[in-house]
Amino acid sequence: MVIHARPMLETLLNGGDFTTALDLAVTTRDLIQTELRSMDAMNESLTHLQKMVKSIARKMTDEFVHVSLTAPYHRAAGQTGLPDKLEQNQLTVVHYFLELLAMRKAPKALSKYRDAALKHVKELIRTVSP
Repeated sequence: MVIHARPMLETLLNGGDFTTALDLAVTTRDLIQTELRSMDAMNESLTHLQKMVKSIARKMTDEFVHVSLTAPYHRAAGQTGLPDKLEQNQLTVVHYFLELLAMRKAPKALSKYRDAALKHVKELIRTVSP
């Protein structure tokens, strides 16, 4: 499992499946920490997996912010044929937030969302103001 984790993680991340990638990274990291700790060769993999978990958390935060900001605008713009997409986006926001909460990254994600939302509102005001 450990040997195949790195390429599988890259595949999952490239496909945007952050939740599965996070689960695989955490499971593999825990396996290395508990079962294979005595093997020096695994220390490199452990370090890499710890970096991957942090990277996945950052990507999930970015996606959380993106989906949180864009979903309401699709509805407000009156785009037709999007109810399934909107519902999926809402579920994605909730799912990512719960994952971030479990990783104790929710406050940082909310802060990043707030900053992005304020930036977006300021840009809207600039385009509307004479």
